[in-house]
Amino acid sequence: MLKERILSAFLRNTSGNPCLPGSWLRPKGCIYASTVAPGVRDIPEPKRVSPTEDFYNKNKRLNRPMSPHLTIYKYQITSTLSISHRITGVAQSAALSGFAIAAMTLPGMYPMYLETLNNLALGPAIIGGVKFVIALPFMYHLCAGMRHLVWDSGRGFTLQTVYRSGYAVIAASLLLSVAAACV
Repeated sequence: MLKERILSAFLRNTSGNPCLPGSWLRPKGCIYASTVAPGVRDIPEPKRVSPTEDFYNKNKRLNRPMSPHLTIYKYQITSTLSISHRITGVAQSAALSGFAIAAMTLPGMYPMYLETLNNLALGPAIIGGVKFVIALPFMYHLCAGMRHLVWDSGRGFTLQTVYRSGYAVIAASLLLSVAAACV
């Protein structure tokens, strides 16, 4: 009984289309998988690489560069400013976290450490320089963030404006850092 059901299902599936592979009689008009339609050209088979040649040796043989790599790109101030904005953001986050952890775990209070720093008798040039170095990442990140806020409004995307605003960010961050160091 099972054999009869399988045979009747097979005949039902193949009897409607005599060109199917399961059909017993195939007329001459059937198109088989091996034939190519007229006007369609065969796609050449890709060149096989020897099994012993690995990825790096193949790229070396074909003189392909190890791309992408920073050495293939031309220096641009825009990419430098973008990377610097990210680095200063991470540095500020790490510094703030470190200062908070130090304030919670170190013995003594902040005025004690400030008094110790005053007792070192460092000159005003050294103290001003240290204040400038500390203020510069904060001021740069502030100015670059304001530049990004302008970009978020949809303005300032012409190449000339991008470069002009980049130089303005550098100048403003230097001026603000000097002002913060003088306080």
